[in-house]
Amino acid sequence: MPKPVTYRDIWIRFIHFTWQNQDDWRTGIPYNVLHNKEIKDALFILDDRSCIFIPSEELRRIFSDTSPYKNGSINFSINANLKTVNKNPVKMQIVRPQEKRGDQRKFLNDLMEKIKS
Repeated sequence: MPKPVTYRDIWIRFIHFTWQNQDDWRTGIPYNVLHNKEIKDALFILDDRSCIFIPSEELRRIFSDTSPYKNGSINFSINANLKTVNKNPVKMQIVRPQEKRGDQRKFLNDLMEKIKS
């Protein structure tokens, strides 16, 4: 599983299927990444290459009163079906591999190539 990376203004994390719990996916984000104003979106890529884009401002809103764990991370669950983070509704965009979205699909293909190299 690749380590999280930042590409342009997007922080990217892969979520392995073992982190799935029913409809939720367990993940985390470093506190310093969450509060980095240059990061506009967090992108979570699931094993089936489904992509969940969540605006950083939405995550900051949800975790405004949350302290990080000792490792400096804030852990949470994403439910793409309900579009929630820790059961709180958030704006998110979901791109499934079978969907055709023009420029966004090209972006994801380019992104995958960049991450592989």
